[in-house]
Amino acid sequence: MRDDQLKAITLWQPWASAMAYQLKRNETRSYPTKHRGPLLIHAAAHKPNRYDWDILTWAPIAKALAEKGITDTKHFPLGVAVCVVNVVDCVPVEKIRDSLSPVERALGNYENGRFAWVTEFLYFIEKPIPMKGSQGFWFCDAGYFCDEEGSLLW
Repeated sequence: MRDDQLKAITLWQPWASAMAYQLKRNETRSYPTKHRGPLLIHAAAHKPNRYDWDILTWAPIAKALAEKGITDTKHFPLGVAVCVVNVVDCVPVEKIRDSLSPVERALGNYENGRFAWVTEFLYFIEKPIPMKGSQGFWFCDAGYFCDEEGSLLW
């Protein structure tokens, strides 16, 4: 990866925005990652199905969203970059599953044999940036996230 690039991953909604609104800290996958450091979270252009949206009506998640002023799906944009997180660890889900909040558990797949990419929140993108995503890791221009002097915003 070059200094002018930022590693990225595309997530379907509502999971991408759940990361952006800091309801979800862990990205769960069937495979581990060695990546540590900044990771752009991109919301897929794929329109979520009804089941995907239904999770937002579960009382603890609906309450957490309402506390952040999020009351409808217009806050879950498609085909855009929504935030940057810092990947700090990758662990088997069995190591952390029992210590997670009900909201975090509901927003991930914590079945045995999977991995949690543990993140810390870095940067919320106020005006989501339209861009084309991809499966797996991909790279975007880090210039989107620099100030006038060329320093990253986080």
